[in-house]
Amino acid sequence: MNMKEHFLLTAIVIVATLSCVGQVAWASDTEVPELKYAEKLIEDGMPEVAREELEMFIEGEASDDSRQHAMILLGDIRRSRSEFDEARSLYFGAYEASPRGERACVALFMAGECSLHLGRYRDAASTFEQVAARFPECSHFCPALRNVGVAFFRRGEFAQAAKEFEKGLALCGEKRWKPELLYWLGAALTHTDAERAKATFELLRRDHRGTQAAFRGSVRLAKMLREEDNARGALDVLGDALSYKVNDELLSEAFRERAELLESLGRPGDAALAYAECSRLSPDSSVAEECNIRAQVGLLEAREYRQASALAEKLLSEKPSVRGRRTSLLTQARAARSRRAIRDALDFLSEMDCTVRADSLCLEAAAEEGEVREELGDSDGAVGSYLRALTLPGNDELHAAALMRLGELSGKQTGTGERVGASERGRAYYTLLVELYPESEHVQAAMWELARIHETVGDFSEASAAYRRLARDFPLGPRADEALERAGVLETLFPPKVGSEELRRLRALIVSAASGSLGGDKLLEQAAVLFESRLRSFGEAQAMLAQGLRSSPPERKHFMLLELSKVHMLLSRRYAFEGKTKEAAQHKAAGLRFLRDLVTQYGGTQLADDAQFALIEDELERLEPPGKYRSAASRYTEFLQGYPDSDRFEEALLGRAQALMELSAGPGDEPYLEAQASYQKLIDEFPQSSLLAEAHFGKGHMFRKAGNLDAAEREFEIVLSNYRESTPVPEAAYELGECKLARRDLERAISLYTFAFENGKTRTLRERALSRRGDCFLVKGELDKAVREYEYILKHHPTGPFADDLLARQAEAYLKRGMLREATGPVERLSTQFPNSRLLLRVLVRKGEAEAHAKDFSKAASTYARLYSEFPETRADSTVMLALGRASFESGDFSSSFDAYERTLKLAKSTATRKEAARRLVLSLAKMGDDSGAQKRMEWYEKSFPADTTLSAEIAFERGMALYEASEFDGAYERLSGASGKLRGESRKRALVTMGMCKLRQQDFPKASEHFGEAVRLASSDSTLNATAYFKLGTSLYAQSRFLEASRAYIGAVRLAPDASVRCDAWYNSALCLEKAEEWGEAASLYEEITNACEGKQARDAAFKSGYCELNAGHHRRAVTLLREALGVVDEEEKLEVQYWIGETYAAMGEFERAASEFLKVPFLYGEGSLWAVTARFKAGMAFERSGDVEAAAKQYRILLEKEGERSQWGSAAEERLLELSK
Repeated sequence: MNMKEHFLLTAIVIVATLSCVGQVAWASDTEVPELKYAEKLIEDGMPEVAREELEMFIEGEASDDSRQHAMILLGDIRRSRSEFDEARSLYFGAYEASPRGERACVALFMAGECSLHLGRYRDAASTFEQVAARFPECSHFCPALRNVGVAFFRRGEFAQAAKEFEKGLALCGEKRWKPELLYWLGAALTHTDAERAKATFELLRRDHRGTQAAFRGSVRLAKMLREEDNARGALDVLGDALSYKVNDELLSEAFRERAELLESLGRPGDAALAYAECSRLSPDSSVAEECNIRAQVGLLEAREYRQASALAEKLLSEKPSVRGRRTSLLTQARAARSRRAIRDALDFLSEMDCTVRADSLCLEAAAEEGEVREELGDSDGAVGSYLRALTLPGNDELHAAALMRLGELSGKQTGTGERVGASERGRAYYTLLVELYPESEHVQAAMWELARIHETVGDFSEASAAYRRLARDFPLGPRADEALERAGVLETLFPPKVGSEELRRLRALIVSAASGSLGGDKLLEQAAVLFESRLRSFGEAQAMLAQGLRSSPPERKHFMLLELSKVHMLLSRRYAFEGKTKEAAQHKAAGLRFLRDLVTQYGGTQLADDAQFALIEDELERLEPPGKYRSAASRYTEFLQGYPDSDRFEEALLGRAQALMELSAGPGDEPYLEAQASYQKLIDEFPQSSLLAEAHFGKGHMFRKAGNLDAAEREFEIVLSNYRESTPVPEAAYELGECKLARRDLERAISLYTFAFENGKTRTLRERALSRRGDCFLVKGELDKAVREYEYILKHHPTGPFADDLLARQAEAYLKRGMLREATGPVERLSTQFPNSRLLLRVLVRKGEAEAHAKDFSKAASTYARLYSEFPETRADSTVMLALGRASFESGDFSSSFDAYERTLKLAKSTATRKEAARRLVLSLAKMGDDSGAQKRMEWYEKSFPADTTLSAEIAFERGMALYEASEFDGAYERLSGASGKLRGESRKRALVTMGMCKLRQQDFPKASEHFGEAVRLASSDSTLNATAYFKLGTSLYAQSRFLEASRAYIGAVRLAPDASVRCDAWYNSALCLEKAEEWGEAASLYEEITNACEGKQARDAAFKSGYCELNAGHHRRAVTLLREALGVVDEEEKLEVQYWIGETYAAMGEFERAASEFLKVPFLYGEGSLWAVTARFKAGMAFERSGDVEAAAKQYRILLEKEGERSQWGSAAEERLLELSK
């Protein structure tokens, strides 16, 4: 018997079984007293007594129907006690007792349910498939179709599960099961095709609003959106779902999901309220407690102490877990602190027993206790609490916070004997924090405090090094610039100490110089410089210089005036540095007074020039731009004219050039030309000046602003090459990087930006350099590296001047590449942190465009609608309105598309825009079913745009598509066939495909193949549509037995289908067509390819089919190899069929003894009950006959006759063979 014969026999058996279905309805065995009594016992809550009665009844004399009923009742009792294995056996027994009618259907269905509970998903799927095949009129038909998919879903075969749910949707005629099947389809697609899953859930929400399935689908959709960082969309979905009337368990799950979403958006108060609802509604005590705990935490964060305390009190009254009790006590303590009940807070904390099973809550409590004791003024107790916190397990951040508090407390201790010790302890705590928890948020503060301690105890070199380390490790930190400034001031004001001998020598020099005995201005100048650069005691220097001023002759007093002014200015800086503003102001006033005296009394001398320049600098320091630049240009010009021989001439020239550059409005104006001339004069006339680096940098900056990149690059290269240690080098590197980026010399630009970042003196420059380095990576296409740079800046300076720009750049980079999911995070952060930014408007427009390009029209419509609601200026923008209309139309929201096109018509001035809006407005009306409105608008359209004659065809097309979706195939075909001749492009192709589908549904296969054949010859950019046309062409040709043509059509679908599962379906169907055409070799090759390329049931079936086709092709050895490989991958219930064909292969090779052995493996290994086992035993007998072992053959025939009986087909055949052998 070949495979076709086997399939025919199997079909006959199934048809015979189905013909019996429904002939016997529920029997009236409820009238049986024993069963009535058992049912009454179950209703009265005495299932054990009922069980005994039912077991006795089953063992006694009873009809098959009554025994079946009793076994179902007994199975229900076992199932209610979670004894699923025993229940399953009883249900199967009930089915076998009378395998017909509604009750048999229920029994078999419940057996499948038990298999699901036991985790025997393959058995469950097979059982539910039997229910669906044998009982199509049973009330459990639709649930069985659903549960086949559920079984595959729980087994992890999501692609196969999705196919089963789609099959269920096609076969199930009961509308009430559609939502459930759609939900499960969406759940399966979640694991294989996220976009289709979302579309399925959206369809479920739209068409089955208010159902439990729609609610569960909404929760799943919200989770998917949250995973994509689309928190706003997820909240909208959940908000809609929470308006449904569903049970408390489902509501609690939705509230929990909503709470997690709100947490991710930084809204702890709203999240806490959602958690509180979850806790109130959840029937699961552990879930209720968890939600209560998280609600408490959120309410505390939102400073809603009273509500948090109420939740804690509620949980404490419900016998909570250890964690629940500790959390609630901690909440009560914090709530008590908020109302200044400090002693109560301490009492709550003392109730927390952390002697055993200490956890992070104990650590939090210890830290909280430290803060409470601080509030009570108990510093020693607070220190003890924080020290105890360090010994408890938990969060590193909490340990770091405890060390920080210990350091701060040690700094507060006072008293003559305590100060040094307290500083040492603080230094130890801060050092531990920095070394042990380098990732903590407290590290920067600890490093700052360490530096301050060094400064306080007079260890200025250590303080300077600590400040520089802080700036180096956290270049974008909030105190990086201040740390660098303090380090610089310390190194200027507090140089290394000098010994007493040198100090005496310096004093002698000053005294000698003042009396004139050492004869010399030069010696006095040298002595003053020594004081300025080496001596720590400025106060002593001031006293000595004042003495020298009084005792020196008039012609030398101007030297003393200048040095006194310098000392006062230095003292002013020092006091300002130490925060002593009053003393700083006094010394600054004194220094300025000495400078003015010097200018007034000794005008025309070199020292008077210095004093005048210092006065100008002080004056400019007090001004703000742009007035500062105007004054600077004027005052430096006066200085240059008044003191042409001054030593400060170069500085004045540079200051004037810089001020003019800032005043310049652009290349070519007077300030620009004068600034350029000043820079050039400094370079030409002072070739040895220390200010040449600044001059070249200034020139380069001016050239770059003017767009002269060649000249700008030359100037910046001079700075970097010749003045490596000068101040503007990092700025020059950045500016040169800008030039290189403009020229797309990206590697050089990256190198320059890196140098600017590592050496920049200000936080702003470092941020700009890192940002531009990210831009370079973006241009190179290295998106991950670019995002890493942007995220580094955002992490260390989330509210910095570039934060909104960086978020916008990230979002636009992702959108440009079609990475919508990755773009969602930056877009949401930009929306949350900078809701009024103009960049947000630009990004949302880009987002809508990208979503529309990706054909995610529902999202695009949502984005454009958001633009309309949040940015009033877009309401007057016809472009945005037109885009909103397009997206709404394509997403199926025709009412919204109509409104958007109406607004577009009012706003648009362009004829093309008005034409598109008017056309689509008519189509929207047609889609909404408003035929009269569409007709009126169409008449207006034809008058306004007479050149366009295709609109009526498009309306017919849209109506035809709507009729097709409503399963009105005759009407749909009529509309589409009338319109298709006028349609062009993709619309024509879609019409032809739909016409083919109509004919396919009506089983007019020749006409269907004609339409599909015409469709595949038309070009289209829609790969899914192209693949569908080829696939359906294959289906219609297959139905006409045109197998080779069908196979080629399916291969066309394989080539074009974007979806892997569709490709595998088409591939498998192509191989099946070749098999039907008996092209065995080609079919075998194709099946082998499918085995290697596809997954799931198709791959397993193809593994077997490849061997079967090789057998029919006559390649017996290859067939055996492939069939044995298939044994390792096919499902358990299919192994007996594969084993059977191994036996047939050996028989075809003439190896009859081996064939008989392989045939007998079927009943021996896989059981006797199946048709394959019966056939295999008969074939084993025939193989023994062919091998000459008549006795062994007779033995197999006798076994078969005994098992099947002489009236069965195989029993009769066995009897005939035995008679033949006995002759």
